[in-house]
Amino acid sequence: MSPSNFVEVSQPRTEKKNHNVNQLDNLSQNTIANPFLAICAPETTALGSKQFALPQPGLGETKSLLETTPTAAMGSSDIPPAHSPQWLIPLHTALLGIGVLLWDATYILMTRRALATRTYGMPLLALAANVSWEVVTVFYVCEAPLETFGFLFWLLLDVGLVYTTLKYGEENWRSSGGWSWVGRRIGWVFSALLVLGGIGNYWFASWWLAVEGRGSGTKAGKWWRGREGYDTTELAFWSAGVSQVVLSACSLSMLTSRGHSGGTSYTIW
Repeated sequence: MSPSNFVEVSQPRTEKKNHNVNQLDNLSQNTIANPFLAICAPETTALGSKQFALPQPGLGETKSLLETTPTAAMGSSDIPPAHSPQWLIPLHTALLGIGVLLWDATYILMTRRALATRTYGMPLLALAANVSWEVVTVFYVCEAPLETFGFLFWLLLDVGLVYTTLKYGEENWRSSGGWSWVGRRIGWVFSALLVLGGIGNYWFASWWLAVEGRGSGTKAGKWWRGREGYDTTELAFWSAGVSQVVLSACSLSMLTSRGHSGGTSYTIW
């Protein structure tokens, strides 16, 4: 035995008992005063000749906590409530993909029809609103690869729509009476509308994402840039809804003022 063991044994039993009780009281008081002591302290704490194990998170618990922190994305990586069916997010992602493909076909067919009829198919204001929304969505809102790629592909297909608008726009606006100046300066007019649309879409998106919980209903499980409570799906619903209303109203107006469906068709609609 070491000398320290002889010293410990030689202590009176009552004195040693009181000494251990004092240590236990001190630990209890410190734990009450500082509830994080059990977390920050070493794995075991010696009290006299005994060691008392402090609770430590297991490997499985730590892994579970890490796995429940999702990477942010626009809708497809949202965490639905516990009562929601498991097919909800996959169905949402599938419908989004179908919508992207249908709009891809619309842009391609509209460009082909515009080249064939030597006019443009998407109204000027609607085209500017549409392109500016896609720019803000791709470079500011989107995070998931599927969604980012889909909207970025829309931007690439917009090149054909913009090209036919600038190429045939002057001729189409020549018979518009007092508005014929729009055709003569259609490049500048489109650029100005595009800038205004970008400012408006960016302002709305940044306002929506400035604080958590914006929108209707609970935002639990809605993630954006690693933060919960930011619903980019509802953001897209409102912002894209404005562009859709503008496109529908302007397309109807353009059809009635032209008197023909050049640049588009009932099939494309």
